[in-house]
Amino acid sequence: MASTSPRVSDCKTSPRALSLAGTTSGLRTVVHKLGGESLVFTLSHETRVQELKALVAKDWQIPPLCQKLILGATILEDAAMLANCCDEAAACQYEDGVTELTLMLGVYVDGALEMVNDKDPRVRQTAVEAMVKVAHKDYERVTEALCTCCVMDPSFCVRQMAEEALTQVTRAGDKRIIAVLLARLDLPDCSDRRVVLKTLAGIGQDAEGSETLSNEPFCSTQLTWDEGLGLVVVEGLAKFTLQDPNGGVIALCTCLEDLLPQVRQMAGQALGEVAQQSLDESIYVAIQKEVSKRLRRSHGEMKLDALQALVKTVNHGDIRGILAVSQCLEDPFAEVREAAVLALAQIAPVGHAGAMAAIRERLRHSRFEVRQSANEALRAVQEGFLPKIAGDNGCNSDSPQITLPLSTLGIPFDISSVSTSVTRCCEDMSLRIVTPRTITGTKCHWTTPLSWCALLGSE
Repeated sequence: MASTSPRVSDCKTSPRALSLAGTTSGLRTVVHKLGGESLVFTLSHETRVQELKALVAKDWQIPPLCQKLILGATILEDAAMLANCCDEAAACQYEDGVTELTLMLGVYVDGALEMVNDKDPRVRQTAVEAMVKVAHKDYERVTEALCTCCVMDPSFCVRQMAEEALTQVTRAGDKRIIAVLLARLDLPDCSDRRVVLKTLAGIGQDAEGSETLSNEPFCSTQLTWDEGLGLVVVEGLAKFTLQDPNGGVIALCTCLEDLLPQVRQMAGQALGEVAQQSLDESIYVAIQKEVSKRLRRSHGEMKLDALQALVKTVNHGDIRGILAVSQCLEDPFAEVREAAVLALAQIAPVGHAGAMAAIRERLRHSRFEVRQSANEALRAVQEGFLPKIAGDNGCNSDSPQITLPLSTLGIPFDISSVSTSVTRCCEDMSLRIVTPRTITGTKCHWTTPLSWCALLGSE
């Protein structure tokens, strides 16, 4: 039996085509879609098929590389002139000297899927853009190709476009796509991670009941990451945790390694809210695991923000958090060690055996500064007071020097509970504590980086 599939033809020039090409009358070209819609163009006989495809793309938003124009049983080649195609008498009608050419449009994704492997990154970008518009025709193959492009393409611009394309075509709740994106959060390049985070945040904007996701808040904004987009992304990731708690936790914890301090700090706040609101023990464990991982491999101010995130998320007395913070007592940076002392005082109950054992291990450390920090931490956990960190020169002589129990940290305290004279206090009877980098306000609480200029010690 003969095959019924369309054959490919370049519509070679025939005597009739030559005569038509020399006429001055237009060529009425009708393009039909399978759904019954049609477009009508009046074109020159010298118009080529690729030019007709461009006109169709403008009206129907179907990329030319995903179009197949079929005349009878023949798929027309891009380079063919329409006049040459009129040799198919069954497809042409002649009324009042006007030639009418009727074509059928087939939409297929293979053209875009083939071009995504082109050597030219500009061609691959065109292919990605095309796949967005025809994804409804073959969702599985298109999303698989976009995922591969996200992971394998050597061009950052192509990877970025593919990740944003996934947000536009991914169906709500598609775990496969989310898994591909989450796996890319381990990339060492911060720019790559930011693109993935932005994509996941776009997924977090999904409206309930929507079949596809919307990335409009992120695609339309003109903000750069440093100008505020990073904070918008963190907000979107917080919403993403409502859809995929584990994935959202990983994404927010990835933000703890961002180069922008505001993003890291906002991510820590968001993780604290997730930890407080979640009733699922597995989510709490996931948060501790991911935050501890960032704490171990971060340095400097980035480590300070990870430490603060752990304090915000860990349960009081949780030995896992205590051990993670105790490790920070060995950090080479003084501010990290100081923050670890305060963190241990906050998360370890007074006299906690596990905390004191972990701290005593550091009393035998070879470095003097580690032993010194361990001594301060041990006193804080044993007695419930935080003594002044030795060697701290950040104190401002104009700042009030105070002593108060640790239990008052984080809340306003009455002036009568302060054992030393204080000349300046606020109207609500709370003290303003000043650090070299920030004024924490009228409430007694601490923010990083911790370079203390108020003395918190035993009464």
